[in-house]
Amino acid sequence: MDIDGGQIQEEQLAELETVVEVMREQYGHEVAMLDDEPWTAERHDREVAPRAEEEEGFYRHVINFDVAPEDIEEAYRTATEIAAELGLTENLNNSNGLTEYNKVYFGAGREEGRVFAMAGESSESFRATYTTRRSDHESLDEAFHRVAERNHEDRSPDNPRQLEDIEGEG
Repeated sequence: MDIDGGQIQEEQLAELETVVEVMREQYGHEVAMLDDEPWTAERHDREVAPRAEEEEGFYRHVINFDVAPEDIEEAYRTATEIAAELGLTENLNNSNGLTEYNKVYFGAGREEGRVFAMAGESSESFRATYTTRRSDHESLDEAFHRVAERNHEDRSPDNPRQLEDIEGEG
């Protein structure tokens, strides 16, 4: 992953590809899906808009992973390995394994805003998320509006799919 990159749409998609590859190595191919099909950067670019930040003109991509670890403590160790492979620094407030309430929280990031997080208390309620750095590059603004317009055009009484529906898919 290009730590200094991530400012333009193409770089953010390449970064997501790297993260997806690492997650698939650990959890299998189905950890990253879009509409029940394998995630690809091309589909993500076509179907998932970057998320708008509170500060107008800034965007970032977010991808969610379907992680169902058999062993929650092992999931924490795996999260540590994933973060290291991605060049991220562990947060100070991580759970360091299971908490007294049998939950796990792991987060890692970089000062420019990239974030990897895994949390849960069982294989049924476990979540992993990766967020790219925020950027005000015009390519992300263009991607946001392109996907929003495509989704607006695709909406009809027979196809009421909303932008929020595909943003939540990962």
